[in-house]
Amino acid sequence: MRLTGPRTPGAPAHALDPAEALAELAALLADRTVLHWTPADLGPLHDALHRLKLPIALLPADRTNTARHAVRSWRADLDPTTGEHRHPTPPGTADRLLLLRRMAADAPSTGQ
Repeated sequence: MRLTGPRTPGAPAHALDPAEALAELAALLADRTVLHWTPADLGPLHDALHRLKLPIALLPADRTNTARHAVRSWRADLDPTTGEHRHPTPPGTADRLLLLRRMAADAPSTGQ
């Protein structure tokens, strides 16, 4: 999806017009819940859509969920000096997670 004007230099030739791409994306996400680390993660997308005067209600609030709080509770990683939960490190980009998954799958067995 091209989040800039149509004459922006360097935009890929195959990038879709935002209005067209949003309609397709909304249809794909209609029955799914989108998981993100924090609500701020969607900020750049919302800002770009606002600049293009496109609707930013692509993901309704009841169809999104944040993972940071759930991960913090699940890990229960406490700071020993304060007893408070430590803030978990964001998992990174999807390609980084894929790489980590591949590395784990290719790891030699420890024989235990």
